[in-house]
Amino acid sequence: MEENYLINYQGVDVCHGDLVILHNVQWKIAQGEFIYLLGKVGSGKSSLLKTLYGEIPVEEGEAHIFDYNLSRIKRRQIPLLRRKIGIIFQDFQLLADRSVYDNLVFVLKATGWKNKQEISEQVLQVLQQVGMEHAKYKFPHQLSGGEQQRVVIARALLNSPELILADEPTGNVDMETGEKLMALLHEIHRAGTTVIVATHNVRWVELFPGRIFHCTTQKLEGQKSTDIEDESATQTEEPSEIEEIVPDETSNLHSALSELEEQAESDSDTKPSEESISE
Repeated sequence: MEENYLINYQGVDVCHGDLVILHNVQWKIAQGEFIYLLGKVGSGKSSLLKTLYGEIPVEEGEAHIFDYNLSRIKRRQIPLLRRKIGIIFQDFQLLADRSVYDNLVFVLKATGWKNKQEISEQVLQVLQQVGMEHAKYKFPHQLSGGEQQRVVIARALLNSPELILADEPTGNVDMETGEKLMALLHEIHRAGTTVIVATHNVRWVELFPGRIFHCTTQKLEGQKSTDIEDESATQTEEPSEIEEIVPDETSNLHSALSELEEQAESDSDTKPSEESISE
């Protein structure tokens, strides 16, 4: 990887078909960072994360992650890439007909683990790490939303990934539970894992410090611009871009991002979500 960056995007357009969702992404992430990707519903957060694990191809610009060139990655390389990444989904995506333990065993077997004792030890280790070892034989429907999300975090940790991607990890839980989940992700980061959290909940930025990027109209950007439009409402206008919120601008962070959160809440009831565009 050039200059030892874990992720290095230069001039990347994130597209769905002919629609450019994020334009000219310039993004460099080093090993061990805790990253926030902020933006309202439809601003391109989930779509950007999907490029990192090959769900959305990179067709414009140069994109590198680990030792992979996402602009030229071959289909057979994508499973190898994904083994280096743990993904935390907002909607859990647990197998309803299997216990917590068997959900995690399924993932390990699917990623090449063969030894039964090693599989069992690894499952118990990650469940203990997230405080869910007591629920290993329960089924998903027997767990609360927060418990299910802890299992999802355990699943993401199974192959000791170098990178964790969390897409709105607190979106389906209450504030108190969400704070505990964010504390857990921050603890994983402190142990050396790179963590990227896509969210529109600005409270986490204040409670759990990290490097901040902001999806807005024109670019993936920082606090320098707070005029954010929903991509689903501007498909015939300029796509979103991103930019970093730098430390000396944090005095205005709360008011700027509170406005973002209010816009996200009002639009989420009336406009299609980013996921519906990206799938």
